This record gives sequence, C-alpha cells and structure tokens, in this order.
Amino acid sequence: MEWVDRLNKLIHPDSTDIKPRLVRNLQPDEKTFVANEIAMCKISYPYWCPRYCFIKLDKGGVDRLVFKESQEMLLSVLGKLEEAGTPAKIINLKARQVYSSTFSESVLTHKSMMTSGITSVVASDEPDKSEFLFNMMERIYDNLPFYLKPRRKYRVKGSQLYFDQLDSLIDVDSGNKRVGGIGQGLTIHNGHISELATWNNTDQITADIIPAILSGESPKTFFIVEFTANGKHGSAYQFWRSARRKQFYGFVPVFIPWWVMTEKYASEPETGWGPSDRVIKLAAQIKMTKGRELTRKQMYWWDTNYSSYKAQNKLNDFFAEYASDDQEAFQLAGRTVFDTEKLNDLLRLAKNRTSAIYELQEKMVLK
Repeated sequence: MEWVDRLNKLIHPDSTDIKPRLVRNLQPDEKTFVANEIAMCKISYPYWCPRYCFIKLDKGGVDRLVFKESQEMLLSVLGKLEEAGTPAKIINLKARQVYSSTFSESVLTHKSMMTSGITSVVASDEPDKSEFLFNMMERIYDNLPFYLKPRRKYRVKGSQLYFDQLDSLIDVDSGNKRVGGIGQGLTIHNGHISELATWNNTDQITADIIPAILSGESPKTFFIVEFTANGKHGSAYQFWRSARRKQFYGFVPVFIPWWVMTEKYASEPETGWGPSDRVIKLAAQIKMTKGRELTRKQMYWWDTNYSSYKAQNKLNDFFAEYASDDQEAFQLAGRTVFDTEKLNDLLRLAKNRTSAIYELQEKMVLK
C-alpha cells in the first residue's frame, strides 16, 4: 500500500475528524488515485476490506483483514443474495471462534461509512461484549486513510457513532440490559446480533428489531444474527429451526462447522500418534456428506481436544462449541440424563441411515 503511506504523510499535525487538513494540495496523480479508491470502495466490500479494514490479530498487533475460510463462506452467501437482489438477512449458527463477528462488523462498518442515510444496530448479550464490537468498528475507523474517513460528528463510547455528512448512525446496545428495548422508533438498514443463545429476552428481537428491519428492507439490507448453540431450548434453537423451514422473516440459515478452519483447528501430530476409531468415523461421515476430507492435523486436533473435554466430563460443551453439523450442535449441547458419548454415536448412526432422518428427542436436564 505504497500510495496509502505516501498520502498519509500529507496529513497536517493539527488535522481532526471535524476539520481535516493536509500540508499541501493533492497532485493530479494523487487526485486520480483518491477518486478511484473512493469509487471502488463504495461499490465493493471485497475490494475495500483487504486494503483498508484493520483488525486486532489473534497473536497481538493490528493489521489488515485477510479472509478466513469461514468468512469466505459468509462472503459467498452475501454475493449470491446480492446477485438475486435479495436482502441479506442471515442467521449464522457456528462453531466457536470462527471470526463471524469480525466479518459481520467489517461489513456493517463498510456500509455505514460508505453509504448515506444508513441506520445500523449492533447488540451482543452483555454490555461488555457489545463494547467489544463497538471497539472493532472504532479500530476500523481510526485506521482509515483521510480520503475514506467520513466526518464523525460525535461518538458515545460503547454506544453510538454518528457521521453527520453521511447522516449515518451506528447504535450499539445489549440484549441483557435491565430496561428499555432495542431499535425502538428506528428504521434499521443494517444490523448485527451476537451471542443470541445467551440473550435473556429475545422479544426485543422479534418485537422491536425485526419490525424495524422489515420497515426499511431493500436489496441493500444487511442483517446477521450469529450464535453458538446452547442446547435444544430457547429462542436460538427455535429461530434456527424456523429459518431452516423458510419461516423466519426471510432469514437464510448458514452453519459454519469447526472443520472449515483448516489452520486454526489443526495441530501437528505427536510422533507415534494414530487416529482413533471415533475420529476416523467422523472424517468418513464428513467426506460422505460434505465432500471434505479432514487432514491428519485436523484429526489430531479433534482427537486430543475430545479426550481433554471428556476427561473433564464436558463433552456436551465440546460438541456445541466444535460441532460438525447443526444437528450435533443442538442435540448434544447442554447437560442431559443420557451419556453424551453414546448420544453422539446414536446421532451418527441415524445420519448414516438412508431411509429416514431421525431426531433424538432427549429430555434436557439443565444444571
């Protein structure tokens, strides 16, 4: 990004968000570059993101976003919906830490900072998690070059960003706050709901947020609800089932399994290690149903983590957080009166039956 570095050197020491200043006027070639970048970034999120979207890295530091496999899945879904002229309303059931939130915040931030007259809502279950999402957006804004940075009239830490020249608002809230609704009185164009499975009151979503989305719905709408399963109970499970049946306000269900992450969830096998029968059967099933072949490193990662969770009597957490498909995520999450390992065996057996699809209807006994 040689051009970006060159242009950033022109920022005057006294420049502010409200009154940006340069040390000199742009030269003709610089004006051409800036005009091209503004045009390309406005029309293309895939162009803007790897060039201008900065995120905090897992191992520390800040750098441009490089799409992970899971994010490419979501981007592909967005592309298909855009081609069809359909509002991008997604409900995303996922394995743990597959970067869905990072992707969602980057899309929402791009739309909010590149389009005029946009109202966006972001909410996680708890205020501290919502503030974490807010900080993602601020990090993106703070690292934008001057020619892509909209004027920010005000910010309310952890709760609001307003770009007055665009008349674009980002409102940040939390699902488990004690009083008030979310998005009341607003027409919402973009949004991101995080950690749905641990919201105490999802009426805020169905009674406040979704009507606010539908009232301003267009092919440019982007709204994503994402979560990791927490048992076959509560609104998250009901929303997902309804979306699978195409009965949840036009939301498209997208499941992201652990095995999509070929580098994150993979480890170098120890000398002398051999795959267990259990992971061999899992790999065979994934290959048969999804056409994907697990690497030896992925099989080793799964085997060792499975053993660790089993030793702590937490296999139910393991299957919820690192599910291979949506049935596994819901059927095996949460404490039950049955042995989790045996339930997993029965579920896999049912999946291999070609004559019917079975759904285990175990009674959930929550501790």
